[in-house]
Amino acid sequence: MAGLHFSCDDWMGGDKSANSLLDIIQKELTAFVTEEEKPAWRKQFLAPFIRQSRFRQLKLKPEMMRAIVEPLLRYRDALVQRLGLPDSDADPTGDWGDDAWRLYCVRDLLCGNEVCQRTGKPIIICFA
Repeated sequence: MAGLHFSCDDWMGGDKSANSLLDIIQKELTAFVTEEEKPAWRKQFLAPFIRQSRFRQLKLKPEMMRAIVEPLLRYRDALVQRLGLPDSDADPTGDWGDDAWRLYCVRDLLCGNEVCQRTGKPIIICFA
């Protein structure tokens, strides 16, 4: 079955780990953006993201990721709490509901960000 996938340079995200990304960006992440981060969130991340969203492939450039990494970390921690996990590396057990899939997505996006920042190459999100 097809889905959304992350990649950056020679790093590949998990199978369909990007599936929850649009839901996270559109509905969840804004609540984790502080007042101080809002200008960068809008200008460095959201505006380019919206421009690209009509294309088949999104490219999250290093500067875009720098604008959302802190909100992503806070969001990841909130998901860990909601899921009752002991830490951010623990895997949910049982049925994987929406929050578990969002955590899977955020973890991979943060891993991709490490590669993105190190190499200067964008994280590619493509449908395959």
